[in-house]
Amino acid sequence: MCFSLQGIHNDTNLSNAYVSWVGVESVERGDSSIYIYLTGMMAWIVPKRAFADEAAFERFYEKCLEYWNAAKGREPAAEAAA
Repeated sequence: MCFSLQGIHNDTNLSNAYVSWVGVESVERGDSSIYIYLTGMMAWIVPKRAFADEAAFERFYEKCLEYWNAAKGREPAAEAAA
């Protein structure tokens, strides 16, 4: 999985998907994973174990939120308050 300000690319052995941040319903952080919800019933799940350490996990989550909020026309602080 790679992402940019424009969207997320997820390539596997069986598929290749691209979703713009506008098409992402929500970005949520659990104790052991980050959930990028495409719909209420479908999410890309990024496990914490995919990162070198807690700081890298947190940076990835914060960057996802930053891009998602930008695509939705929100300020990052507005998401934290919601």
